[in-house]
Amino acid sequence: MYQSPARSATERHILNQIQATTRLVLICLFLQLPFAVYLLLASTPLALFNLSVHCAALGVTYWLCVRQLWRPARDLLLTGFLTFITWATLIWPAGLAIPYFLLLGSVTCGFFFRNSERLPQRVWAVTFASVFVALRIRHIETSHGLYHIVTISNTVLLAVASLLILHCLQTHTSRRWQSMASRQQALQAQLSALLPPFLTTRGNTCEPGQSRPMDSCVVLFADLTGFRQLTDQLGDEGVFALLHTLYRRFDERALHAGIRRIKTNGDEYMAAISPELTGLPEEQTTTLTRQMLSFARGLLHDCEYVAANTDIPVNIRIGVAAGPVRAGVIGNQRSSFDIWGRTVNLASMLEQLCEPNRVLLSDSAYHTLPPLPFNLKRRAVFLPNGPARAWQFTAAAIDALGNCRHNAA
Repeated sequence: MYQSPARSATERHILNQIQATTRLVLICLFLQLPFAVYLLLASTPLALFNLSVHCAALGVTYWLCVRQLWRPARDLLLTGFLTFITWATLIWPAGLAIPYFLLLGSVTCGFFFRNSERLPQRVWAVTFASVFVALRIRHIETSHGLYHIVTISNTVLLAVASLLILHCLQTHTSRRWQSMASRQQALQAQLSALLPPFLTTRGNTCEPGQSRPMDSCVVLFADLTGFRQLTDQLGDEGVFALLHTLYRRFDERALHAGIRRIKTNGDEYMAAISPELTGLPEEQTTTLTRQMLSFARGLLHDCEYVAANTDIPVNIRIGVAAGPVRAGVIGNQRSSFDIWGRTVNLASMLEQLCEPNRVLLSDSAYHTLPPLPFNLKRRAVFLPNGPARAWQFTAAAIDALGNCRHNAA
């Protein structure tokens, strides 16, 4: 029956184990070649036949490894090793203690099977141990008395010990794999928290220095006003406590809203939303813009709440723009995820031009919204590529937009 090549990491690992063991056995046979020639000259032609057939079997095993056919290679290696030691014991002098090599096979065969193949692995291990006991008893049947009993008991004890060693090795290896799997899951969870889903799924990894386009993205920049005065008033420790309080609330709100925080820079908070960042099915830009405006309304509310409970004048400016961006991982040391493009630059400029406690929305993002039953303040803004216009939302206007959406639904 056709055997598919090794594909998974476990199968490739087993294949490497089989290939390395085959090389090792071939090297051992080569190093003992002078001794083997001497025994061949002094023994029957069966010894030469045994050595020739099993050397050819090792060659076929290595060829199967090259073809990545790990199952037939494993079966041929184990069968060849068992039959070679058995025939060598029956043909060559008993004093060579050749059967003890079967104990080596009993222990090492456990490394050629997957976790789901425990039954055939145990069958092979017990077979090696049983054949060892049978061959040893055959060569000690000439002894008598206590020596005979001690020899048989030692033989059985060695066979059982080899099986116990294999069991202990497998148990220890299984525990280590479970521990590594747990740590891998924890690291994957941390990575997922740092990177968006489309960069952490298999086949979509992004190396540092690489970037990918996102055609539909809504970007938000938020910045505290009068930050220098706050620093002079509160000091470094006080400002840190204030920013930590605000950003913790911002992050919790972003998590529930399906919005990803990109980064912070002092008192500047940057966030974005797109189908690629959230891992959700493709959404219309209208839905994304509304989600971001609702998030911006939440930021205004958080600043009002912190200001009311700390007696610190916390005011915030927010700029929002929609359009294509590029996303990727930048830097080799402490690499971080970031987004770039004209949409990002526009959101940053709108934040700088915005009035305190207001949200300034780009014209392109505004036109993704349905017609609004109320008037907004339209502002002329001057961008590097020329004059443009933007739309200013107050908290009340965003609430009214939410009510419109609810009534339409």
